[in-house]
Amino acid sequence: MLIDQKSSGAPAAAQAAEQRRRQVAGGAARLGAAAASVQYARTLGAAVGTTLLGAVLFGTLAAGDADVAAQFARLMREGAPALLASLGEAERLGLRDALGEAFRLGFLAAAAMAGCGALIAWRVPLRRI
Repeated sequence: MLIDQKSSGAPAAAQAAEQRRRQVAGGAARLGAAAASVQYARTLGAAVGTTLLGAVLFGTLAAGDADVAAQFARLMREGAPALLASLGEAERLGLRDALGEAFRLGFLAAAAMAGCGALIAWRVPLRRI
């Protein structure tokens, strides 16, 4: 029995192909283990990616101005409306610029991770099943 993920959209097509490839390669005796290995790899990748991007984002904020880092912590606790109402114009602009830089580096790191993933996928040998 193969998993059918037709309604999941375009990105799921690649995931469905990998799922089917693993299930066929694993055979009927190891069908559950083959499906679980794909799900485990996806979950592990998501956890590592989230950790790395969070480290870049929060590390950038922590390495910069201490006041901006404190404002960001307050933003997380109180929410944007409460914080922005209490800040002056210069502080708001400083926070905006620091957040912009942190997210810019975060997206750059995400692009680098996607590039590494593409390189790894490119190096996997082709195998007909």
